[in-house]
Amino acid sequence: MQGIFGFFDPSCSMGVETLLSMSRAMGGSFGRNTAIEQTPVGGIGIIKYTETPLVSVSDTGVSYVVYGQLDSLGAGVGGIPPDDIAKHCFGGEAPRDLDNIRGSFVSAIYNPYEKAITLINDRFGGHPIYLFNHEAVWYFASQLKAILAVLPVKATVDQDSVATMLSIGEVVGDRTLIEGLSVLPAASVVKFSSEGKQSYRYWEYTYQEQPDLNWQDSVVKAGEALLCAVRRNTHNAQSLAVPLSGGLDSRFVFDIASQVGKRPKAYTWGVSDCRDIRYARDITRRLDCPHEVYTFQSDYLATLAERGVWLTEGHTSSTNFHVLPYVDTLYENGHDVLLDGFAGDVVLGGNFISSGWLNSDSIESSSKALWQWRRKGFDNNWHHHGLKELQEKARKIFSDTYCQYPGNTPMDKAMSFLIDNRLRRTTTCGTEIFRSKLHVRQPFMDVDFMDAICNLPHRWRIRHRFYLDVIRQFAPLSAAAPYQRTMLPASSPYWVSWFSLGLQRALGSISACRGVTDIVHGKSPSDFPAWFRGPLRSWAESILLDEKTLDRGVIPADVVRGAVSLHMNGGSNLSSQIGTMISLELFFRLFLDDLERSIKQYSEVGVSGE
Repeated sequence: MQGIFGFFDPSCSMGVETLLSMSRAMGGSFGRNTAIEQTPVGGIGIIKYTETPLVSVSDTGVSYVVYGQLDSLGAGVGGIPPDDIAKHCFGGEAPRDLDNIRGSFVSAIYNPYEKAITLINDRFGGHPIYLFNHEAVWYFASQLKAILAVLPVKATVDQDSVATMLSIGEVVGDRTLIEGLSVLPAASVVKFSSEGKQSYRYWEYTYQEQPDLNWQDSVVKAGEALLCAVRRNTHNAQSLAVPLSGGLDSRFVFDIASQVGKRPKAYTWGVSDCRDIRYARDITRRLDCPHEVYTFQSDYLATLAERGVWLTEGHTSSTNFHVLPYVDTLYENGHDVLLDGFAGDVVLGGNFISSGWLNSDSIESSSKALWQWRRKGFDNNWHHHGLKELQEKARKIFSDTYCQYPGNTPMDKAMSFLIDNRLRRTTTCGTEIFRSKLHVRQPFMDVDFMDAICNLPHRWRIRHRFYLDVIRQFAPLSAAAPYQRTMLPASSPYWVSWFSLGLQRALGSISACRGVTDIVHGKSPSDFPAWFRGPLRSWAESILLDEKTLDRGVIPADVVRGAVSLHMNGGSNLSSQIGTMISLELFFRLFLDDLERSIKQYSEVGVSGE
């Protein structure tokens, strides 16, 4: 994986071999795709695959590495060419103009005068950076495997993170699956020096709705901001790939990329009769753009799950590895940039908004409603007596974390929470798989676009009402194609879409009628409920019912057996729960049981683009 790594050691007891070991764990090869600098108080390093990695040194003698994109500085800081942004922001006596940077990045800086190492990430924490402290030494890296590879102490499992994973399939806050190993909060500056660790947030995402906004003016503002974001994120792209589903997010950025003259190539994957494939074909036909379609092999997890866990580091269910079978193909096809519709439904849409937190004046009740939404989406709120204590612990962690976020109303607070948790910690796992091979750009997370829409009235966003109007006006060709949720063109009148959703629910409930279910089938691009009962059954059971898993005790053995039995016998759909348990157990095997073997198998063989 590409990224940065290093350590701060005021005792000067560790040498360059520590940097080399961290690089090796991430797939680096010194002298080929890795650059490092040993300093009197530690060291910094960077891995890049598609360009020469550099440790830059400014005129002031400050050394720095940057991974990600520095596209431009905001209007308040003019006259600085893109190539000089890093030097301007990171090469001085102190970091400056950080909140003006447009782009997603992480940076490590060594200041020889202060004998200090400083870490900085972008506004939204789009690239993770992990931290671990042992005695006076601080380790940091874009991948936690790099830290685990050099720890002088035995790593232990973070039980709180296991509790939230088993309850909602997510890790909450800045935790990881390793106790004491955390992820740097978004928009952070962390400085390590003889005075210890000092940190602050240079910016904070805040959603504050303004009910008196004009609808049409806001539609134009949002559409034009996304147009500029796509242009900014693709201006240097020579060969642009877009993962295209049947939803709204990917079609919107795909359409706009076509409008700005990039003629992207679309890729779609799923089961043969899914809506994603049907509707993506319609979109590419209307836009006259190349398109490749791939059909899932129902047993692909059996051979690829370990690699998926290695890349996502256990932070998501193995049922979310949809892109994994095809990321190599995109790389081999010569694309230099992948344009991702990441987060559009959260930041601009609003299908997830419920009355429980939209109409509530109570932080406590809105927290409860938000928790129930995440629980409902995770295996229909399945309960097991062996999980009761873990779920209660997870609920409290979830609620306490939610309450820490800014916002004048519970819904404002919910948006800040979702951006920082749901997107930064969970949804981004798919992005990390893409990043193992490609440069990924995410226009919906563009700074100027996010600033343009962070005050929309929440009621506008319910059921994508505002979002659909923006697409109709700024992407009319792709809006004319059906989308997966309503099975109708995105340009359809809003009341017709509502009627379609109600009709689908009614037809879906009449499952005994032959032919009726065929009308509403194909909503999901995968079929893990059936796959875990069929072609993946023996593989899943070989992991979850193995003595190693049951004796480990991290996941209660009766919970594992109960979930497997209930799902395999058709009593309930627990595919997300099973997928999460598989990810957890594979994480323990790969990262804790035999990390050295895993590094040799998954980092040294070049899974990251060598």
